[in-house]
Amino acid sequence: MCPVPPSWLCAVPASRRRGRRGPWCVGLPLAAMSLLLAGLASSAAAEVLRIGGTGAGLGALQRLSDAWARQQPGATVVLLPSLGSSGGIKAVRAGALSLAVSGRAPDSVELAAGAVAVELGRTPFVIAVGPQVKTQGLSLSQLAALLSGQALNWPDGQPARPVLRPLGDSDTDALRAMGAAMPAAVAAAAQRPGLAVAMTDQDCADRIAALPGGFGPSTLALMLSESRPLRALAIDGEPASLSALAQGRYAHARTLWLVTGAHASLPVQQLLAYARSAAGRAVLRDAGVLAP
Repeated sequence: MCPVPPSWLCAVPASRRRGRRGPWCVGLPLAAMSLLLAGLASSAAAEVLRIGGTGAGLGALQRLSDAWARQQPGATVVLLPSLGSSGGIKAVRAGALSLAVSGRAPDSVELAAGAVAVELGRTPFVIAVGPQVKTQGLSLSQLAALLSGQALNWPDGQPARPVLRPLGDSDTDALRAMGAAMPAAVAAAAQRPGLAVAMTDQDCADRIAALPGGFGPSTLALMLSESRPLRALAIDGEPASLSALAQGRYAHARTLWLVTGAHASLPVQQLLAYARSAAGRAVLRDAGVLAP
């Protein structure tokens, strides 16, 4: 986890938190001080927060920011369509986004360019199925067989139709990391003709839901926060739930990060603080994210 700048801990300067009068307030009459603080609050509320990033975390971030905005008169939040993790971080660095949600931590180049990240939380990485699929769970060996084409049907005989992500996508990397047999299964799936390949998290969820017998990678956060008609399969007998993840029984997870520029605005700092509050953590849990 990247360190959080001390200024994010509180909107009040450090000298005031220690009980001393800092230079910013020396000589200001009480009335002038009140007007200054009112102006700062008004300016903060007037800023439009533009947020975006990876589709896996957009729904959870929208729920979080909406709950925060309801407590901030005049606050406006604009959610952009999925840009991906790299696209979101790039947009923050360019000043086009106030805040991005990412499925990975910024790399050394992005950090050197001023990107700052804090962990939003973890969400189960899942194998999602549509409402037509009756199977409740798979072993990793069964999943590998369905991906590679060694098995073509669900246990009840219904055809199983994988929905893939591009080979360089983070969901594909997460599939490979699920078990020893998975890298070869993913490589074999990429060679199978006619399989659906989804470019974004939302497109993948759409295709899984629409394709009879469809299954593919997703996150619990996306499914819950967007109220998707999907179900997460148990893997090796463990349910893909937040409680199983918290207890260490479900081993497959994606970590989501919130990324800002080096100098986050006051509203962004307030939203980040809300994410760590009891109310914010409850919103995230309802959206399928286990906050740290």
